[in-house]
Amino acid sequence: MTQCKELAFAGFEDLILLPESGAYLEREASYWAANVQLHPTCIVQPRTTEDVSRIVKVLVKTNGLVALRSGGHTQWSEANDIHNGVTIDLGRMTNVTYDANSKLASIQPGPRWGDVYQELLTYGVCVTGGRDGNVGIGGYLTGGGNSYYAGIRGFACDNVANFEVVLADGQIVNANANSNPDLWTALKGGSGNFGIVTRFDMYTFAAKDLWGGIRAATRSEGDRLAQTMVDFTDNNSRNLADAYIINYTFNGSASPDVLVAHVIVDTDGLINASAFDEIQRVPAIMNDVKMRTMANMADSYLLPSGQQQVWFSLTFKNDIKIIKKASEMHDELVDELKSLVPVDNFTTQCLFQPIPTLFAQHSVQRGGNMLGLDDVKENALLWLITGATETPGQQNIMRDKLTAFSATLEKFAKDNGLHVDWQYLNYVDKTQNPLQSYGPDNVDFIRKVAAKYDPAGVFQKKVVTGWKISKVSP
Repeated sequence: MTQCKELAFAGFEDLILLPESGAYLEREASYWAANVQLHPTCIVQPRTTEDVSRIVKVLVKTNGLVALRSGGHTQWSEANDIHNGVTIDLGRMTNVTYDANSKLASIQPGPRWGDVYQELLTYGVCVTGGRDGNVGIGGYLTGGGNSYYAGIRGFACDNVANFEVVLADGQIVNANANSNPDLWTALKGGSGNFGIVTRFDMYTFAAKDLWGGIRAATRSEGDRLAQTMVDFTDNNSRNLADAYIINYTFNGSASPDVLVAHVIVDTDGLINASAFDEIQRVPAIMNDVKMRTMANMADSYLLPSGQQQVWFSLTFKNDIKIIKKASEMHDELVDELKSLVPVDNFTTQCLFQPIPTLFAQHSVQRGGNMLGLDDVKENALLWLITGATETPGQQNIMRDKLTAFSATLEKFAKDNGLHVDWQYLNYVDKTQNPLQSYGPDNVDFIRKVAAKYDPAGVFQKKVVTGWKISKVSP
């Protein structure tokens, strides 16, 4: 009997979407990136944690692979869908609640961060979450989760007080500082190696309007803005409420030239915060910085969906040389792409953002995580390059170009003593190895926790979603 028939036989017929149904096609089309839709044999949509438990018990006994979907925003193929197998789609589990006594927000894996912020605003609270309102919950939090609030609160995963988890045998457990604390720590950056998280209980803080938004400058201001990024990163420990991103970007539909977009945010709502003085002296051709809610900020700059995506990410020492090199390479990349792809059929982003040592200090104070950034003793820069195209053929061109770009920039960094051996799991391409970059102690810890809570290796062999510790060299 096939996986889907087994699920139907077990009483889940009403939760199953089959390929011939409109609902199935609608769910497949709702993935953020067009290249991740793999059209499973069927989709099953649990409504409750108990549903997830029973579904796992059925599928573990069947032949065939399983994928998990939370928000469906991960950009590489096989991250959150499967062709010959079943996708467990958690998108119907969308509850967001707040307990005024514990001051914890309980978030199921189905909503997006924009939904979460909007719902929690009704209680007057906020959480440390995603910056793009379309990003999902599960992959983001188990992958670390960078945030505008990182300067004060660390990574988003460090703000999870408790994970409710369905293990491979269907058992429902809680993981927190007192109960299954090893699993609690491992889930903070350890990806899909342990179970299915069905609820995240997160620390909250009083919601207040922030001051922030996007500015854009001409490419000629790129080196000046690069210096402001280096200075901001080194001073971030004195400006904890502030966040900054610079983005050398090309969008032929909006401008014939590369622009330098940059995001500035003061999460305390301090207008014209002094950390941004030099940045704001750079002439802007677009300025959307204002007072707004976190919900508004998250939903104002959504990355377009439905495109073919390629992403690569690396980490470097906080030095202007690497920003200038990457931005010059990006100029060359755009010129090359213009001769290969219609100019209105592709966009690129070459981003830098701070990874100061204070982020990891917050993590250690909050019980630790798996990321391994506490071993990085100098302020660093997180780099991301993205390429979006309209067709699979164009994506192949983009993949070749960005693969070469990443390798060239990494070699430049190593040759100049600027390389930091750490990768941010939520940004990397599937050909990269983020878990390995966490360091041998954390790799060993993830391996031991995975073996303890999933001794049969279901989440290594049968469930394809997430980064697998079994694929990391001992």
